Amino acid sequence: MTDQQSGDHARFLRAPGLRLDDVEAEFVAIGRTAPFAVARADRAFFLFALSGSASVERAGKIPTHLLEGDALGIEKGAAMTIRAAGHDGAVLFVSSIPRRHAYIANLPDDIIHIAAGERPMSSMLRLMVEAARLELERGVADMEVVRRLCEVIMLQLLRRVQIGVVRMGQAPEAIRHDAHILRAWSAYFAAPSAPWTVEKLADAAGLSRSAFFERFRTIFGAPPLETLTRIRLDQAKQLLEASQAPLPEIAVAVGYQSESALIRAFKREFGVAPGQWRKGAARGAPTGLPSRN
Repeated sequence: MTDQQSGDHARFLRAPGLRLDDVEAEFVAIGRTAPFAVARADRAFFLFALSGSASVERAGKIPTHLLEGDALGIEKGAAMTIRAAGHDGAVLFVSSIPRRHAYIANLPDDIIHIAAGERPMSSMLRLMVEAARLELERGVADMEVVRRLCEVIMLQLLRRVQIGVVRMGQAPEAIRHDAHILRAWSAYFAAPSAPWTVEKLADAAGLSRSAFFERFRTIFGAPPLETLTRIRLDQAKQLLEASQAPLPEIAVAVGYQSESALIRAFKREFGVAPGQWRKGAARGAPTGLPSRN
């Protein structure tokens, strides 16, 4: 169950949320004039375009277009309409699980979109979908088999998300194989301005406060809130350099309640005020910021 590139898959399968129940799965033929409507706020969805192309419309969201071989994981399935985009219609694999099983919470825009050309992941998803099709087409389908196939699909979606989260947050290598800390990490980066506490991070991770604290400190070499402060200040530094946003807006964006709180923390960490650093960065001059490895 282990390979050198993807890590310990068995560990992920043992993680919370990857023993699914109440799995629903079906193949839906969508005609040009017959859209498929879903309003299930209590469920998370996985869609795979087996043939044709479709447009997935969600309330308040920009439509997502699926070409043949594309896959879509949707964290919130409320008010979703799927329309065929071609004259010949489309056939989609539509699977859902209760949202309490949604493994990565707070996904950006609530979705994971995997294009058909994103190999090998798209190829692995197609294999799982084809296996589910063969099982569902039997006289009496074994839903335990379908459930297991959906677990593997969920695992692949997790793998896809964790790669993006690790890159986005520059997380250490160790986080790739710690599903609990990965959940907290992704929850934070989905809402960095939220008033995070150790208790809230532990809840996102699915651990007790003490277990989360020790696990986090082992990986990062520092307590959670101290690490969060450094991440927030690094984000503020990047925003100061890359935008002209006012300092109060930057403070709120990275999780500080006021401009003065950001200034105090920034000076304490870097030795200069945010405004001074921005001016130095604009001139291309040395900022006086100490480097941290």
